[in-house]
Amino acid sequence: MAEVRPFRGLRFDPEVVGDLGRVLAPPYDVVDQEREAALRDSSPFNAVWVERGAYAEGDVDRYPGSARTLVGWRESGALVRDTAPSFYLVEDEFTHEGRQVTRTELMGLAQLTPWSEGLVLPHENTRGGPKRDRLDLMRAVNANLSPLMALYSDAGGAVKRAVEEGRPSTSDQVTAADGNKFRVSVITGDGADAVARTVSSAGSLYVADGHHRYETALDFRAEAKAAGWSGNAIDHVMVSLVSIEDEGLISLPYHRMLSGLSAEASGRFARQMDVYFESERIDVGSATVIDVLERFWERSKSAKGPILAVLDKEDVGTMRFLRPRGGREEFVGLMHGRSAAWSKLSPCVFEDVLLRPSLGMNQLEAEAAGFFSYPSSAEEAVTSVREGSRDYAVLLDGVSLRGMTEASEQGERLPPKSTFFYPKLPTGIVFNTLEGDI
Repeated sequence: MAEVRPFRGLRFDPEVVGDLGRVLAPPYDVVDQEREAALRDSSPFNAVWVERGAYAEGDVDRYPGSARTLVGWRESGALVRDTAPSFYLVEDEFTHEGRQVTRTELMGLAQLTPWSEGLVLPHENTRGGPKRDRLDLMRAVNANLSPLMALYSDAGGAVKRAVEEGRPSTSDQVTAADGNKFRVSVITGDGADAVARTVSSAGSLYVADGHHRYETALDFRAEAKAAGWSGNAIDHVMVSLVSIEDEGLISLPYHRMLSGLSAEASGRFARQMDVYFESERIDVGSATVIDVLERFWERSKSAKGPILAVLDKEDVGTMRFLRPRGGREEFVGLMHGRSAAWSKLSPCVFEDVLLRPSLGMNQLEAEAAGFFSYPSSAEEAVTSVREGSRDYAVLLDGVSLRGMTEASEQGERLPPKSTFFYPKLPTGIVFNTLEGDI
């Protein structure tokens, strides 16, 4: 069982910072330069000031700016540490496909354990660049600034009941700049103790989003202990826990774009499609991007196995829907995963059956070489091919929660950017200091 504990979080004081919605920011990996500038302009206390830092004279990188900002907020009273160990219950209200959805998140600390122990399970591979960035930031600020998202099973509803019993009668209402609404309740005392006991008996945690941050926390702990760091805060990482049974838990796909391919590589890509997939060609020449995407989603919902759709800049009027001709046996010698779950997931089929044989490299290598990128927006992928800036757009049908957990339990690590849990968790609701004890 993965141990989960309450903690004394650092939270913004609205009497100092004003509207709490203005201090929230998306996580670091989805903020482009334009969005970053808008967030900085929205408030001098927006979380992006510590997530991204700010240069001052003499700085060689942005991390010292993050540290100065965090210290300044604490000294000014903008950030105040809670006096009692707490769980932070966040009810995230948002719109998806035209309907209102609520996802319930429980923010606490999870005991850091190596992946090999099986208490906390990954499902994706990580990349070196983001881990170096997160580690440099942790070294500077000595804190968890954004939570990772972890899933747990609550089929019997025990955790839900404990949370409801411990929930206080008051809560903070926060509306972010994108319109998402958050109701934040703080569970302390006996209620927090009961929640800790119940969620810690729920079994393994599955990391849904934040693999880089988890591995960075392990590396930071090892460094700190070697340096004689005191206190048990570094033995934990801030997590936002979501029940797998939560109706607001939405998993969307990242898609794939290819560019700069040689004629030989493009030829191999086309041959792989012809040999290993049943292909349905659909005329989308005059269709709007929305119409194109609706056709894809309708087919993917009715498919029993993985489905991919390919648009080629040489024939933008045609979309090819691909379904594997057979099961795992069809891909003998191609699949790099060991489990049956691997061959049922579209990101794995794409990498092993289309990408590797065509380019002779995996996703990380193709990305480093400039051939490959991962848009979460299907509209961006389709538009890029229609405008000729990409050779191919490959739309994926996504990874189901069952497929993700099966792969995790079998020790599989899916290709990077296999899942996109919507919406991303915001940064700025609470921070966790790694100094001293919890």
